[in-house]
Amino acid sequence: RGGLFKYVRKFSLHDERSFEHEFFLQISHSFPFIEELSLRNYQQQKNNNQQWSIIQYSRLNKLDLVYIHEDYVEQFLIDTKTCLLNNVFLCVSYDYLQKVTENFTRDAMRVNCFSDAGGIKKVFEIAMDGQRINFFNISFDPTIRYTIWTALLGGTCYASSCACILQTQTQRYMCVSSTREAQKAVWINTFMCVLLILLCGVVGLLIHAKYHDCDPLKAKLVSRADQLYPLFVMETFSRFPGLTGLFIAAVMSGSLSSISSGVNSIAAVIMEDIWKTLAPNRVPSDELQTTIAKFMCMR
Repeated sequence: RGGLFKYVRKFSLHDERSFEHEFFLQISHSFPFIEELSLRNYQQQKNNNQQWSIIQYSRLNKLDLVYIHEDYVEQFLIDTKTCLLNNVFLCVSYDYLQKVTENFTRDAMRVNCFSDAGGIKKVFEIAMDGQRINFFNISFDPTIRYTIWTALLGGTCYASSCACILQTQTQRYMCVSSTREAQKAVWINTFMCVLLILLCGVVGLLIHAKYHDCDPLKAKLVSRADQLYPLFVMETFSRFPGLTGLFIAAVMSGSLSSISSGVNSIAAVIMEDIWKTLAPNRVPSDELQTTIAKFMCMR
């Protein structure tokens, strides 16, 4: 069972024989800590045995099947019901990718369609080729999703509605000491929002650069489009301990901030527009109003 070589982490095999199930079963048993497996075999295979047992690779995280015949790929991954228990970086020729993804279960395997972007220049080249960047579209056609006019008009209306009449925003203005301080807060918020939107755009370009030639929805890595960003974070930063947890914490903190503002707004509306309207002669003191509002927020 491996002996002195039991803890081998990388295994490369150049095979010129027909596929041997027992041989790979022995590899999985003898080298339980194997993390990288590279196979080479250009010969056509023919084996109709469909009763092979499942082979499990419990620690494998990289599988290289680029220089290998299609029959060998099919017998290694499909006919043997190979079970990969980790997220595995799979190097396989494009012609075989669909056959491979259709035969891996979701719980046992996640096919990592990783594409090395190759730097900032490469990211923008991929985005331009995919028509994801178009700064100079001045068309007045309303059916076009993004033009200069839709961005300016729509962005101005949306930003104005959020900054001027949104309850969660205006209550923040009311909390500062003067109009001057409120104006200062608006300018700071505007700068931070512009920076945030630019960063979101960069993240979108990075996600497109990584998955432009492999659709995670079709590969069944995710079930909805809004899961692409978490998938991108998990696949890109999982090798750095703590970063994925930091991402989740940031998302949760942002959600908590929005929810808390909304709850406070609802409590204020109940006190000002409902309570004082229905019982104008029984208005509680400011201290009691604060206590009631806090209680409603807790509920």
